[in-house]
This record gives sequence, structure tokens and C-alpha cells, in this order.
Amino acid sequence: MGKRILGQSLTQTAIPSIAPVGAVGLDMTLFLEASRPRWWLITVEVTTAPSDLFVWGARPMGTPDDPSDDIWGLHQDEYATFPLGKIGAALPIGTYHFITDGLGLYSRIYFQKSAGAVTVIMSEILDAERGN
Repeated sequence: MGKRILGQSLTQTAIPSIAPVGAVGLDMTLFLEASRPRWWLITVEVTTAPSDLFVWGARPMGTPDDPSDDIWGLHQDEYATFPLGKIGAALPIGTYHFITDGLGLYSRIYFQKSAGAVTVIMSEILDAERGN
């Protein structure tokens, strides 16, 4: 098994409590298309009140390079780690790390909270050469 390292990161601040519409959230095209990784580290910081957290993905549709006609849906990885897109239930104030896969399929990623103040940093996990 090879070593894994963190690559580029994107941050979504002031996470909203409404479902996504149009060109919102994190633009996944900012990561290198040819080498978009399978695995992602999601760092969540909850600062004011416990919150549920959901992750949405936009499937590219319609006009190329036009995010306004993409189709949004809740993300669930192949292992059902996050059933119906729910990353965490009633996460208390603190910082959390989650690893998920499959987010590279989407043109945009969007995080939704239920309450409080939440910030999310999403980082790609890259496979490096063998060894430590």
C-alpha cells in the first residue's frame, strides 16, 4: 500500500441551512480534472451550536461549463458511510475529520447544516510513491 498525502483544499464558510440551487458550493473543476482523486478529507468546524451536516453533489447536465443546469442530489458513498448525504448528526461544538470517496464525480459540492455556525474544508487525498 502506498503513502497518501493531502493535496489542494477548498473551503466553504457560512454553511447555509437550505438545499442548493444553481452555481453554489465548491467548484470541483478547480481540482485537476485528469487526476481528480477518489478519496477526500472533509474537516468540519462547528462553532456555536450542535448541527447536522449534509453533503450534496451536482451532476453535470445540459450546457457544458454552465453550472446553472446541473442536477443536485445528496451524496452517499458506495459503503453508505453517509446515508442520504448525512455526514454527522448533532455534531457538538468542535472539529471533526471525515474521509469519503466519490466526490470527484461531481461538478460542484455543497454542504448544508441544520443549525449553528459551521465551516468545512475539503481536501483531496493523493496517492504518493511507495513507502512512508
